Amino acid sequence: VARLWGLLRLGERDEFAIQVARRRLLERQREDGGWSQTEQLASDAYSTATTLWVLQQAGLERDAAARRRAAVWLLKNQQPDGSWLVVTRATPVQAYFDNGDPHGKSQFLSLAATGWAVIEAARDIKRQLEARAAQLWSVDVAAVSTRLMRWRSCWCRDRPG
Repeated sequence: VARLWGLLRLGERDEFAIQVARRRLLERQREDGGWSQTEQLASDAYSTATTLWVLQQAGLERDAAARRRAAVWLLKNQQPDGSWLVVTRATPVQAYFDNGDPHGKSQFLSLAATGWAVIEAARDIKRQLEARAAQLWSVDVAAVSTRLMRWRSCWCRDRPG
């Protein structure tokens, strides 16, 4: 993940290098649809959601089988409270403090995993809404959304407080 993300963030122009890194990530997808932190560990929400995000940044098609399988994995592994649990492997460097987030000593990593998973879910919902709106109203929802965001940023910038 870090290799592909780095290539993209640093503006790598070598499409072959990007494709190789992308292919390697896709090859590491598990049978269950997820990705894991290491080959020895089971799939987890943090690895799956961040990998999916980076792959989509690298041009993974929204209807690609790997994306669909990862989305199903995330849905199947969501906890009843809406979060995703990722058990920490870190050695504590300070005393544990329960801040009220779910999953006890695994709350820090689980919170990050939940954030990434929600980002992916929101992107998927946005795509579905745009596709449905385009079908119903024959309108480019992305263009309308961009115009609304520009209007909102101008309106908010000029308002006091």
